[in-house]
Amino acid sequence: MNLSHASTADVRMVAREAIGILENEAVLTRPVFKDATRNIGALLAKSFGDKADKGAFEKGRALLESHLREYLHLLHQHYVDEVIRGLKDATLAPDTRPESDRFQEIRSLTGSLISRLIARGQSIEGLFQLYRQVLVPLKPPKKAYVFAKKFDLLTRFITDERRTWRASFAIDGVTDSRSFPAKIGDIAFHQGAPEGVSVFPGMKEQGHRLFAQGEADAIDARTAGQLLHERINRVLDLVRFEYDRANITVSDQFVIAPATGGDLRLLPIPKVVPNPQSSISAAELDVFAQNVGRLVTGERFASEGRERVLAAFRLYRTGADTTSFENKLVNWWTALEFLAKGSGGSAGIGEQVENSVTPVLMGISVVNHLTAYREMLLELSVELFDPATNQAIALKELNFSDLYAVLAQPEHRQTINDRLRDLPLTQMRFEQFMHYLATPAVSVG
Repeated sequence: MNLSHASTADVRMVAREAIGILENEAVLTRPVFKDATRNIGALLAKSFGDKADKGAFEKGRALLESHLREYLHLLHQHYVDEVIRGLKDATLAPDTRPESDRFQEIRSLTGSLISRLIARGQSIEGLFQLYRQVLVPLKPPKKAYVFAKKFDLLTRFITDERRTWRASFAIDGVTDSRSFPAKIGDIAFHQGAPEGVSVFPGMKEQGHRLFAQGEADAIDARTAGQLLHERINRVLDLVRFEYDRANITVSDQFVIAPATGGDLRLLPIPKVVPNPQSSISAAELDVFAQNVGRLVTGERFASEGRERVLAAFRLYRTGADTTSFENKLVNWWTALEFLAKGSGGSAGIGEQVENSVTPVLMGISVVNHLTAYREMLLELSVELFDPATNQAIALKELNFSDLYAVLAQPEHRQTINDRLRDLPLTQMRFEQFMHYLATPAVSVG
């Protein structure tokens, strides 16, 4: 392992996270992985656990790396198959464990499968479409619904090998489309729309519009479109620099089909990391702007601190404007680094960002959960009554502190759980959330 780019604190942080994954991921307890997982966990704990000696990692590094190579080979061979087999066993041949235990296993296996499929190149949008079209059809099926058959069909889809796709994008803003190169690298540029493309909304020929077309190997069409979108943008970055400095833009949708032939489809660029949607009013925005203004112009705020805050806002805007996931991550992470540490020092930046951001994220998460549960109760027409006055509580008008106080009352929790009996997942999530807030020490642990 080449760890020259990482500080000791960063290596320790990642290793301790790995220990937690090895201890909690359900698929790693299956027979094919069980012994190897136990061995790797013990070696990592010896080097990075709470009782690890200083320098233990370097002493045991050769042994750990040897075992890790074998373990990674084992995971590459069996991971996806074992996750699918585990899900099939858990859903179609449940054992006698309590339902909550079996649900936790299914939840862990599902999370593992989705993470692995995305890492292999499938898009989260594509996976969601498979879920809605195969496992939970939007339209009532003509034949009787048999989960085992649907699960087998889904398995065939998600274990497909990569194939070659051909996609077309609209290019606008070129100054002189007639003299534009017909091909740059492996991307072809057409003055007219490729066959069958112009019938789709937003893909018609107009003005100086060009059409970029290329091929990409991927498991699903959305991922192929994303890959080509990034390649086309890289090519156009060079064009903007050397050839045409106009504001050239690439469409956020594309027409795609297998390179070997097949039906054309119009798809949007996947937004795995969507830009946050603002729901604040104009008055709230004005208050926010005034607060930021006072922050960066106040006498007690050093000039270096003001520059950090303003630089963070610039980086956030840059990340929000790009369609590249990697560019979003780089810009937003750099913005967090500016706020957490500034330009001074180089050690422990990951830990400082984590310590600075975690309390903020936890606060936002609590508000988001309370908002979601309020909307759920309103949608289900659940009425909660004040025990003192026997009047219905206006949930929509409560602030978050009062809303939590109402939801935390045992009689109200019982009412909510009774109404959620037909929604067991939502019922369980609500109880988990309320339990976490009531026992923060357990939650943090």
